[in-house]
Amino acid sequence: MATEDTIVLQPVGSVVIVPLREPIGYSVIRTLQNKVLDYLHSRGARGIVFDMTGVEVLDAQDFDDIAKVVKAAEVMGANVVIAGLRPGVAAGLAMLDVDGSWVNSTRTVDQALDLLS
Repeated sequence: MATEDTIVLQPVGSVVIVPLREPIGYSVIRTLQNKVLDYLHSRGARGIVFDMTGVEVLDAQDFDDIAKVVKAAEVMGANVVIAGLRPGVAAGLAMLDVDGSWVNSTRTVDQALDLLS
């Protein structure tokens, strides 16, 4: 089970990988935002990869909250990529007709790192 303490930032060169797993909820997303923005402020990073391979269920509200974290990181100068969305998550979000226009996504973390290099 994900908790605020399970948000780990993994630096890889000038990119930070942030593995996410469920359940994702308000407190986890607030912690995610705080950790990512604090990291960008104190150390800087060219890119952030949110690794979603550990997330099997994501509702529209949580997706929207992740969008806000992405936008805040972009305002601080980072390029953000969502990697590893599972087919069921993508299909569910499409069925909910969520706005995914902000998403820069790849199938794998390796592809995201290539994109940000």
